[in-house]
Amino acid sequence: MKKIGFIAEKGGAGKTTQSYNFAGYLASKNKKVLLIDLDHQLSLTREVFGVLEEKGSSVNLFRDQSVRIYNVKDNIDLLPASLSLELLEKELALTEVEMPSLILSYWFQDHAEEIKLKQYDYIIFDTHPDFGIVNKNVVVASDAIISPLEPNLFGWAAKVRIQSRIENLLEHLINPSTRKPFIDTPLFFINNKVEHNTNESRTLLEKTENDPQVIGTIPNKQLFKATIRKNTPIVDMQSDTKIFNANRKFFESINKAYADIEKVVDKI
Repeated sequence: MKKIGFIAEKGGAGKTTQSYNFAGYLASKNKKVLLIDLDHQLSLTREVFGVLEEKGSSVNLFRDQSVRIYNVKDNIDLLPASLSLELLEKELALTEVEMPSLILSYWFQDHAEEIKLKQYDYIIFDTHPDFGIVNKNVVVASDAIISPLEPNLFGWAAKVRIQSRIENLLEHLINPSTRKPFIDTPLFFINNKVEHNTNESRTLLEKTENDPQVIGTIPNKQLFKATIRKNTPIVDMQSDTKIFNANRKFFESINKAYADIEKVVDKI
């Protein structure tokens, strides 16, 4: 089982759209996926899946309490978010836990049997755009972090910033026996919202062409908005012959991108 955290410090980078669609891709390959919504904006929870119940939400992961998981699609389960996540950062800042960034990891260790953790091939975290204590927990608990890069100056600056912050976090989690960091979560990026005819997209592709951390390129397409609005992953849209024939090259490129991402994550 692999845990994957989708993290971006800036809103609108496509984090939720890609975590949802990558989960759909994995599910189409007969992989069992648990989507965990840790964003108090509730995009996945309410806008996509229509879950309104807040009892047993993902905020309980940080309170050592039980959670309620919903089956929302074939091979996809959801642990929904709640508005309480908005207050969680302040709550955790006041905690007396010695290493608050380990809370999420401890929860999975203590509650593995309760949620039948072994049934899942992948756990995917969708997060709020920041780098607070919740997202630091996601970094520590995950096998890999994926951050979308937008084809603009702000997107490139975000790459440098999040890389620095994750490195700083992991460097301070020291094993007292070896005096070395005991967590080494790899950070990867995906080029997102890439267009074939803009200078910004060409510049991004040139900058990342030989970057081993950049593991996929996602083209910009209005169909992605429909995936969220209609709760239909992009991979499922290919079954519509008319849509597929009109967007054949796009589907070929997106299938390749998700296969590339899957291959990298599975090797970890």
